[in-house]
Amino acid sequence: SYAVLPVFILSAFLYFYAGFADGLLLAIEDGLHYFYPMLSMVSGQYREGVLPLWNSRVFSGFPLMAAMQPGVFYPFVVLHIFLPPALAYNLDVLIHIALAGYFVFLYARKTGADIIPSFIAGLSFAFLGYLTPHIMHLSILRTAVWLPLVLYFLEGLRQDGKLKYALAASLTIAVQVFAGHPQICLYSYLVVFIYIANHIFGLPAGRRLSFVSYSALSIFLGLAMSSPQLYATYELYTLGIRPEMDYGTFTDYAFPLKGISSFFFPVINGKEAYIGHLALITAIIAVMSDRKNPHVRFMGLVAAVSLALALGLLDGALFHLPLYNKFRGSSKHLFEYGMAVSVLYAYGISYIAKTGHKRLAAAISLLISVIFVSTLWFASSGRISEPGAYIALISMLLCLTALCMIFVLRRP
Repeated sequence: SYAVLPVFILSAFLYFYAGFADGLLLAIEDGLHYFYPMLSMVSGQYREGVLPLWNSRVFSGFPLMAAMQPGVFYPFVVLHIFLPPALAYNLDVLIHIALAGYFVFLYARKTGADIIPSFIAGLSFAFLGYLTPHIMHLSILRTAVWLPLVLYFLEGLRQDGKLKYALAASLTIAVQVFAGHPQICLYSYLVVFIYIANHIFGLPAGRRLSFVSYSALSIFLGLAMSSPQLYATYELYTLGIRPEMDYGTFTDYAFPLKGISSFFFPVINGKEAYIGHLALITAIIAVMSDRKNPHVRFMGLVAAVSLALALGLLDGALFHLPLYNKFRGSSKHLFEYGMAVSVLYAYGISYIAKTGHKRLAAAISLLISVIFVSTLWFASSGRISEPGAYIALISMLLCLTALCMIFVLRRP
């Protein structure tokens, strides 16, 4: 599986090739105005032999480490310490996009999906959906990529019951906290809770307690290792406006219902929800046809719950839930949705290949073609940007290639 990582890195390099070739900085909006200068300050203090706890250049000073999003203790800060600032920032983005795809690939393979669908599922999560439209929010990108790796280690724990998987999961959880986005961390723990609740009753009675105990231990140790960051951030939080957040602020930036079309088309205002044609279609097929598979059931639950949360359908009740009600922007739940649909894609294609549903595969191919033609029509009307049309084309070609290859390889 290690041999696949360079392929994801190469894919990320090709995706961002124009930026590297033209010497551009992969930072816009918040990336340019906040993350790039903050990382320059963090790395500069490290190079001077100073622990970057304080930002003396904002007003009368500001607690740099407590702000959390600069990622003072995040391991990948070494890129910014030893490399030129622009190159370090671009590599930071590139590596995390590659890791996002690779970790989804690992999890899909660990849970029984075939290698080709798992690889394309990783590409879908990395280059379509929530992550690439949010590369300007570096802390979101850095934090989100670690969830599939946490699930990978928990799956290893579920299968083998060995403590080493719990310890590996705890280290990953700590790294995720240091990555800098507490809201994405909290959403990840929701997915972990669904994972535990979904799988516990599928285990022999004698292993259930140890599975829950080791899973809880991984979360506890991960939070304990990252407690200096969490405590400093909590102190800063008490001095801000979030403790008094009202309902109107809490419901800001939910994903709008009118954006539903973007689940099938990469429209200009809604690319973060677009995972690809076949991914969404095949995810639905997997949930409908392979419900007895606990992994399909788990990812189906994650997709359904995260979509409902992203749309703000439960905001009225969740506003009264402690901790959860201190964050706004429920559209960030689309990151879990994108991961779940990508993995369900791998399950769906594997299921179709194993059961030999060639008519179903042909029907899917026809439906994809119809959707793609519709995408071109949207593009001609100006609702989809030129990059969005290319994304749709790449998505269709990848999905059809995967479908054809899987049937060729499994041909009797």
